[in-house]
Amino acid sequence: MDIGNPAQIAQARARLRNLLDDMDSISREGGDGDRRSKIFTDGEGSNLALVARRLLKESDLRGAFFGPASFSDPAWHILLDLFVAAAERKRVSVSSLCVAARVPSSTALRWIKHLTDAGLIGRTADHEDRRRFFIHIEPQAFADMAAYLARISGGTAPVTQEMAAPRQG
Repeated sequence: MDIGNPAQIAQARARLRNLLDDMDSISREGGDGDRRSKIFTDGEGSNLALVARRLLKESDLRGAFFGPASFSDPAWHILLDLFVAAAERKRVSVSSLCVAARVPSSTALRWIKHLTDAGLIGRTADHEDRRRFFIHIEPQAFADMAAYLARISGGTAPVTQEMAAPRQG
């Protein structure tokens, strides 16, 4: 798939939205774990997660050379961390995301609110502890991140329907 083609990107996004709707249905109905685990398996999706991890490590290395405040980008760190978590089917707590943002908690919380208000990320309550929330990347943001990561990785990891991020919740 040519990542630069807007029509194909739109089709990939639509397929991702459909898969995410399926994931929500499976979660609500207590569906089968086998189907859920096939949504994001080894292949293109995990390659993109590796690209995201590389970007996070490069940011840490840049901070080691120039100081962490020199290139602070909490919104980007949050999105990258949530993309990787979705790829690995892990839930991310607010406190964990604050650490991933690489800024003070108060700053990270403001960025989480901003990204939530922008519709890029969402919150779901922990069913076991109603005081706690998990944060997830929204389907459109996930599709955009996948397209971006595929583009910067030289287009070797095309956006496919297997790259749908399971919603956390």
